[in-house]
Amino acid sequence: MTTKQPAKKAAPRKRTTRKVKGHHDEQTLETQRTAISLRAAGLTWRDIGAQLGVDHAWVYRLVQDGIRENIAQDVATMREEDDTRLVKLLAAQWRPAMAGDTRAALACVRILERRARLWGMDAPVGIDATVQHTHEGAVLVIEADTKEQYMAGLEKAKPNLRAVQ
Repeated sequence: MTTKQPAKKAAPRKRTTRKVKGHHDEQTLETQRTAISLRAAGLTWRDIGAQLGVDHAWVYRLVQDGIRENIAQDVATMREEDDTRLVKLLAAQWRPAMAGDTRAALACVRILERRARLWGMDAPVGIDATVQHTHEGAVLVIEADTKEQYMAGLEKAKPNLRAVQ
C-alpha cells in the first residue's frame, strides 16, 4: 500500500510594488516636468513622446496627472499662454484676411472659434424641434442655424414623429 505524499505548497508569490496614482519615482517626475514644459512650449503629444522616447498616450496621461497634481502651472496660466499664442496667430492673419485673402479669413475664424472654446464663451445652443399637426398631416419644424444644429434637432424630434397615413 502506497501512501500519498502531501502536495507541496507553492512558493509565496513575490509581491510587486504598484504605482499608486499620484505617486511617481523621481525619474518619472522629471519626465513629467519635461513633458509639461514641452507641452507648454506648444509641442504635440507625438512630438513630446518622440523626444522623450516614450509613447504619446503615456505622455498625455503623465501631463494630465501632473496638471491634476498641481505639478504643472495652474490651468489659468496655461490658458493665458494658449490665448497669447492664439492672439499672435490672429494678428498675423488679420491684415491679409481684411485684404480679401479667404484662406487667412478662414484661419481667423478657426482661431476665434478656438479662443471662444478656450474661455468657454460659446453658450450651449438650444434647438427647437417641434411637430405641428395639421388637418392634412404633420409638419416638422426645426429652427437651426447650422447643419449640425439641424441634425441634432432632427434627432431630438424622432421620438415624436409618427407615420402619417
